[in-house]
Amino acid sequence: MPQFVPVEELFKGRHFDREIVVLCVRWYLSFKLSYRDLVALMGERGIGIAHTTILRWGQHYTPEFEKRWRRFALTVGGSWRMDETNIKVRGEWMYLYGAVDKAGKTVDFHLSRKRDGNAAKGFLRKAMKGQRTPTKITLDAYAASHRAVAEWKGNGELPKCVPVGTSKYLNNLIEQDHRRVKQRLRPMLGLKSLRTAAVVISGIELAEKIKKKQFQMSKLGGLTATMPEIWASCPGCITGTTFPPTAQNPLNLTQFRIRTRAVRTSPATRRLRTLSRHRPSPRWRIPISANLHNRQLICQIRFRFSGSAVGWNRIPIL
Repeated sequence: MPQFVPVEELFKGRHFDREIVVLCVRWYLSFKLSYRDLVALMGERGIGIAHTTILRWGQHYTPEFEKRWRRFALTVGGSWRMDETNIKVRGEWMYLYGAVDKAGKTVDFHLSRKRDGNAAKGFLRKAMKGQRTPTKITLDAYAASHRAVAEWKGNGELPKCVPVGTSKYLNNLIEQDHRRVKQRLRPMLGLKSLRTAAVVISGIELAEKIKKKQFQMSKLGGLTATMPEIWASCPGCITGTTFPPTAQNPLNLTQFRIRTRAVRTSPATRRLRTLSRHRPSPRWRIPISANLHNRQLICQIRFRFSGSAVGWNRIPIL
């Protein structure tokens, strides 16, 4: 059982709440958005973030999320469709090996600098270690892949009873899977290194596995759960208690804190202080950032819904 970094230490020292961090990473991996698109989306919600900050979040948290999700992974089928495609990394062509089973479930991927037998062996070794031994392999017409599988059978690493063939139509599943990855990589301005490219692609594959229900959904909110609910159900990905919708809590609020500030119109500013008269009940904890400007008290109340952040709503208090 792998040892995970505690969630408190995983998000320790961040200037933003963990819900905002996970939301940005999830949107970046799931949708065709660039970092600057996410900056604009967060800006509309009253949250100012630099695109480089989201870049660092993705590189840091994607491997951690993948390790936590791996505990709930289901075994894929034994009939594999294997193929490779090319993507550009720092202006050079790299080769992305991938495989799916006959139901379209993602098996694994492998990013290599070369397209040869060693790369095919590396992919098969990684896929068999992470999943299972295949019962049937369907390849494309590339001769190096066939030679690699034949050598594996000769060495005994792959059972000799596993049939290996070529079928243009059976490999349409993996071709469409590569097409999905390439469409997701297109809005980016380019991958700059092999390591960062592998991290980004692993996150894209993780988001796609979640959509394909390749995890034990009974432990992650059920088959009818929405994507935010599934991510919130994964221990260690998003934390915080979600209250059920009630008449007093119709917005299904999660977790809140108080933050207040008083400012005068004169150059001299008052120090930060908490307004004691705003004491929320134990069930609701609402963050309030109050400014005294032109003798009018403005309370900025930020609501978070099930792991997502909705901007600041200004409510004047008379």
